Amino acid sequence: MNTEATEFATQLAHYYGSEKLFRHPVALPNSPKLIYTQGVEYFLEQCGGGAYWFADIIATEVLPWQEKEEYIVIKMVVADEQATITADDGDGNVFWKRDINYTDAFDGEWKFYLIDGTMLLPQEY
Repeated sequence: MNTEATEFATQLAHYYGSEKLFRHPVALPNSPKLIYTQGVEYFLEQCGGGAYWFADIIATEVLPWQEKEEYIVIKMVVADEQATITADDGDGNVFWKRDINYTDAFDGEWKFYLIDGTMLLPQEY
């Protein structure tokens, strides 16, 4: 992790609860919209040049899995301007994966939980 990514991770660690929730505007027809916490909003706004594209992917490709998986762990691993996003059942059983060929998101492993349609940082759980 470079200095900028390390500083970002330090700032992200300060989010441990959320007084406000955000509703992501993208959703599939007849499906619930993704809700996320202030910590996730900070991530989406500040990671690299902004990572709202990440929320779009979660809202349209991972959120529909919530019907089958009550608790989902989402990981985005970024290295060398490429990313791999996975979703698993909390026991490491990956059921969804997507590779991103280019991103300006900070290098590192970024982890989130998706519970009852709400995405949050692990420390916000």
